[in-house]
Amino acid sequence: MVVLAYGLPQLRHLELAGLDFEGIAAMAAVGQLTQLTQLCLTNTGGLSDESLMQLTGLVQLQVLDEPNHCDSVTAEGVDLLWAAVRRQRQLL
Repeated sequence: MVVLAYGLPQLRHLELAGLDFEGIAAMAAVGQLTQLTQLCLTNTGGLSDESLMQLTGLVQLQVLDEPNHCDSVTAEGVDLLWAAVRRQRQLL
């Protein structure tokens, strides 16, 4: 995932559906893809509210297909992510 972040900095759409993530390092790498406008996380495993917060730098993000069937990701966590993204946009 880290190689992807450095190799494709202009990537705009990323589908990670069905993957299992362990730890927050992978989400931190995705968070470096600052040109992403769409991110699909449906049916992903190993995510948490904490790992989602690694995506706050995705200021171009418009569509997030949220993780489902993931007990560690809450609606509140997703709301906090969107609020943090909006704050980052205001700083630009």
